[in-house]
Amino acid sequence: MRPLSAIQRHFEKAFDRFREAYGTLLSKILEHRVAFICGFLGFCVGSWLLVPFLGQDFFPNVDAGSFRLHVRGPTGTRIEQTAKLVDEVEAAIRKEIPSQELDGMIDNSGLPLSGINLSYNDSGISGPADSDILVALRPGHKPTANYVRNLRLSLNRDFPGITFYFLPADIVMP
Repeated sequence: MRPLSAIQRHFEKAFDRFREAYGTLLSKILEHRVAFICGFLGFCVGSWLLVPFLGQDFFPNVDAGSFRLHVRGPTGTRIEQTAKLVDEVEAAIRKEIPSQELDGMIDNSGLPLSGINLSYNDSGISGPADSDILVALRPGHKPTANYVRNLRLSLNRDFPGITFYFLPADIVMP
């Protein structure tokens, strides 16, 4: 019981010091109202000056030569049907990207079987109708963003009823 009492006394003593310091700060602010108001308004105006920079990426755009595509079939799709769908999507990707620029594709379909697999899956909830496809391009490829843009259009046109979305392939991609 004594160790808990000592912890409580120490906490109460530290909290009393914090409360006194906060009270002192508030009284100083009230003594210098005009300076505080000017400083606060200056901070608000300074924050508004940052508005033009909103929406910019923290990392600069880098063409790393890879992209990841999440494919989601209709609800209730069996894993066998998903595997067939992913093969068709990969064939469509191979038609869009010339073979001399394509380094490889890896797909992962269905539910993760363990917590370890789940820890590597950052594409949200997945089931038998879901699959991730990682596409790697060779050095000297055309811009990856152009391929992604073209695939967005062609995949949605060629596979109605299937949901496609592109995910960052690495930490620096937006």
